[in-house]
Amino acid sequence: LDRKIGDEGRALFILAQVAVANKNRDGAAENFQKAIQATRDPKVLAWSHVYLGRIMDMKEQRDAALNEYRAALTVGADLPEVKAAAERGLQQAYEPSVKPQ
Repeated sequence: LDRKIGDEGRALFILAQVAVANKNRDGAAENFQKAIQATRDPKVLAWSHVYLGRIMDMKEQRDAALNEYRAALTVGADLPEVKAAAERGLQQAYEPSVKPQ
């Protein structure tokens, strides 16, 4: 049990997604940032940047959002879904389909 198995970043990414589902943007952002630091998985890394970009857009921090989308493209250029999401984010600020209350 002392030996670590798996990627801690993936677990943090899942926790961040749960926070998004619960409309906890700050908790989500914190866990996406931790996932970026902890993961070795390019997919987790790239999607964490995309989601952080979206959170920054929702907080009306466009410059920070653009930096996250660019980072996602840097690490996820070989992942078509990441590339499409990041390019959309660069072209237009993210707006959730349902506004948080």
